[in-house]
Amino acid sequence: MKKLFQLSALAGFCFLLISCKQDCPEPPKDDGTKATMEANKKLAAGIFDVFNTGNTEGIEKIIAADMKENTPDPNDPCPDKVGPDKFKCIVASYRGSFPDVKVVAKVTVAEGDMVVVWGEWSGTNTGEMMGMPPTGKSVTQPFVDMFKCKDGKITEHWGIADNLAFMTQLGMIPPMGEEAPKDAKKKGK
Repeated sequence: MKKLFQLSALAGFCFLLISCKQDCPEPPKDDGTKATMEANKKLAAGIFDVFNTGNTEGIEKIIAADMKENTPDPNDPCPDKVGPDKFKCIVASYRGSFPDVKVVAKVTVAEGDMVVVWGEWSGTNTGEMMGMPPTGKSVTQPFVDMFKCKDGKITEHWGIADNLAFMTQLGMIPPMGEEAPKDAKKKGK
């Protein structure tokens, strides 16, 4: 009796499989989500390539015309610009202050329409920065960038970086536990 039940159950299961193969809808195939996430990762990589080369030609293919910058920056070199024009201005500002800037993405993760990159950038401050003369010092600054992508372009950006370490490496503020140089107050005026 037990074997008859098992055979009946197996036959019923096989019948379902055979009939579903003809009548049941197939499970959804890969709808491009993985491909889209990979394409979005390439958009983020394209941003870093522009920083590394300084070549902003074609940036309109990567950044939406109305891209929203969500990173608070009191020293924004181009507060009245948006989209590709803002990005071009930011690249020119960074490369003007750090002509040898090198951006390296260490980890890139994509989920849905978002891409998050953890990396670091480095360079030597040989140009004016935020109205301050060049220090000639090299810096390495870790960062996290988050990009929202839609229709093959970056539409929003959020970024965070260790600005305290950045300013310390440039000698603009003393390392933790040390006093500021006596002439630091004079430089700040």
